[in-house]
Amino acid sequence: MAQYTKLLGSEIEEIARQYKLKITDYEPIEQGLGNSNYLIKTIQGKFVLTVFEIEAERVTHMIKVLKLLEKYGFPAPRLQTSVKGEAQTKYQGKLVLVKHYITGHVEKNLDAGKLSQVGAALARLHEIPAPDYLPDKHSYVTKTYPEVMEQDIDLENKYIYIHHSKTVETKPVPILDEDIELVKQAGLSFPRSHFFRHAEGKSGVKLGRTYGEKYFYKWWKKACDNLGVKDVDLYGGTRHSSVVALREHFSPEQIKQGTMHQTNKAFERYFRIGANDVREIYSRSSLGGKEVGTKIATLQNNKR
Repeated sequence: MAQYTKLLGSEIEEIARQYKLKITDYEPIEQGLGNSNYLIKTIQGKFVLTVFEIEAERVTHMIKVLKLLEKYGFPAPRLQTSVKGEAQTKYQGKLVLVKHYITGHVEKNLDAGKLSQVGAALARLHEIPAPDYLPDKHSYVTKTYPEVMEQDIDLENKYIYIHHSKTVETKPVPILDEDIELVKQAGLSFPRSHFFRHAEGKSGVKLGRTYGEKYFYKWWKKACDNLGVKDVDLYGGTRHSSVVALREHFSPEQIKQGTMHQTNKAFERYFRIGANDVREIYSRSSLGGKEVGTKIATLQNNKR
């Protein structure tokens, strides 16, 4: 993991004092995505110090979830409270949390016994009543896709490049010839402008303004209606539910490639998967869009 915020020992000690902790040693934690983490050793024990690069709203949400899990005794990181009685503090304008360190190691290969433990823990998690503040829609996609710039659409090589703010990575997504024709009809004129932006004719919206989450989702619903797909949200329709619905038509490896579930550490690694194979999956599934869409909608309705 990249250390987005690099702290000196004196700075870590300053943060630790806000939590009534006395530092004896510290080291960066390499695992994790999107934030800067440090293992800090103190006379009171071991803790994880996290400097967040994400929005304050998401940090506040994380705090609520961790407190909920603690309330029900579910095994999860416990928050350390500051001298002011709060979980979060600020350093250099960024939110900071300190959590009790959980002793252990990362298991890469789980045997039957460990899988059974994971299943039991997951079942216990599902027994915790869901609070009202948990969203019923995943906003990640509706936040990411409207940020696509015209320069991110590569018509020559048939890709759209999606930039992920959370992982600070770029994912090249193959597009079909029919998609390219639609883009050409819309026109690409300003490379540094957002592709999903308002044109003339919408009352009360400034010309050229980027689509908001709700407006982007509105167009997703219109696309679903055109295909006869009902009750499928944007995230679910493009990820997990699609995988389940497509498994009757493609092999597991093809589905993995088509839905791009693997993390792309580098552009070259992605190309080894085979972009043409991905396009074939998109093309075949779009031809049977109504059939696949019906399966996705059924799966989502069954989960409610």
